[in-house]
Amino acid sequence: MENIKEIDILSLFKGEKYSYLLEEFKEKKIKERFYTLYEYLYAFVETHQLEDKVHISVELLEQTLVDYFVDVYRLKKFHHIKKINDIKIHAFTAYWLANEKVLQMKENVQDKRLTAVNEWMAASYLISYLFGDSGKSIVINTQSAAALKEFKDNLIYSLRYRQFTPYMLETVLMAFQAGAGWQYSLDHKDE
Repeated sequence: MENIKEIDILSLFKGEKYSYLLEEFKEKKIKERFYTLYEYLYAFVETHQLEDKVHISVELLEQTLVDYFVDVYRLKKFHHIKKINDIKIHAFTAYWLANEKVLQMKENVQDKRLTAVNEWMAASYLISYLFGDSGKSIVINTQSAAALKEFKDNLIYSLRYRQFTPYMLETVLMAFQAGAGWQYSLDHKDE
């Protein structure tokens, strides 16, 4: 991991064009979001043993943050929202991560699966949000595991080949949570 603390991640926000974002969201929140996303990306690369194949583009991650905060700013102002919910945060973040292609293949890497590495990462980001830390220790049956794999594969496919918006991703997250709640009710109806 490069020394990420030495990077001036606020350089884009300090210019005249985006200074309103710095005023609205404050330096601390922007930096925290940057470091959190960088750590997630680094962990994704490390977990999938991609260190020799891809790198994190800090410049594209900075642009991702600008685009994310511009969208959130507009959303809050248009709908008179003080604070957006976690689903919106993750949907908008995943949208911009997938669009900006923050993970870049290194030179001379020949690996077809990595042409969709950003979609794979964005889908993993959304799924990790849906399951949280508890999702790592849940044992599911074969049928449910197959359905989850199909969900993830479809999400990657959609992020790669279909038009998508942060609002569509928000709906996917909400539908997943609604389905999980419904399944929980079915599983515990006789208790």
